[in-house]
Amino acid sequence: MQTRQAWALLALLAVLTALIVGHFAVVDPDPTAPMPQRPIASADDRTLGAPQTEVPRPRRVAPLGPGRRIAVPLPDGRTLDVRLWPSREAGAPLVVAAAADAADVPAWLPVLETLRAHRDAAVATLEGVAGAPPIADRTARVREQALLLAAALAALRVRPGAAPAPIAVLAADDAATAVLLYAAGHDEVSALVALSAAIDVPDLDVRDAVESIARRQVFVAFADKSESADAGRELLARLLNRRAVVVPGLHSGIALLSLPTLRGDLVGWLYAALGPVLARAPVAAPPLDSTPVAY
Repeated sequence: MQTRQAWALLALLAVLTALIVGHFAVVDPDPTAPMPQRPIASADDRTLGAPQTEVPRPRRVAPLGPGRRIAVPLPDGRTLDVRLWPSREAGAPLVVAAAADAADVPAWLPVLETLRAHRDAAVATLEGVAGAPPIADRTARVREQALLLAAALAALRVRPGAAPAPIAVLAADDAATAVLLYAAGHDEVSALVALSAAIDVPDLDVRDAVESIARRQVFVAFADKSESADAGRELLARLLNRRAVVVPGLHSGIALLSLPTLRGDLVGWLYAALGPVLARAPVAAPPLDSTPVAY
């Protein structure tokens, strides 16, 4: 009797072990294999953008590391801090997160880390001007962000070993408006990410800028409680090649990056928007943001 009980207990332990191992086992996906297409929808379930092919996302991604600090001189004598993680191969895309200040940089790192886990790319962050006081006026803030972006991209494009390559710029809130203005005069920016960008800014022709980039690849998302949400719907209507979503319940563009599924969609969109993969990056074990959330 005791022997049968012992064997039954061992069998039960074996089953439990198999279930636990099966639950936590992870198979690294092939980053070049397309995932099923699905549209992103707005809060009222209207599809705002054409379906895009998504790329599998690993659960855990190697951190970027310290990177290389670049001190970029500005025309007025100040210095902009830029951090660069170079690509392995010449000609790989350049992806720049134009954070409004150093406090916003950590929100962009999961996007950059996950992208680098799937493909070779140089990635960089704008980390602000040390000691710069806050700017109260929105027009002045947007102009300042456009100035910083122009200086950073000029420095990054002439870095040693750099070759002409696709450029994507990522930004939120006022920095996203600055990206729209900058891209209007610079055709080399082939892909843009604008999270809650405003288009009604005094003394700035943001609508004209949007018209000029209407055929480029643009990922647009809006927090429906942000100041720019209503104007954002107009922005969506003017863009032809876009991935778009309106997210309920949030108040700023940078807050959108707290949503795991939105970050994953953004990485998949970037993967496709940057063109053919030149060199396959190793997929780190095992996936960030694997659980879908509603947004």
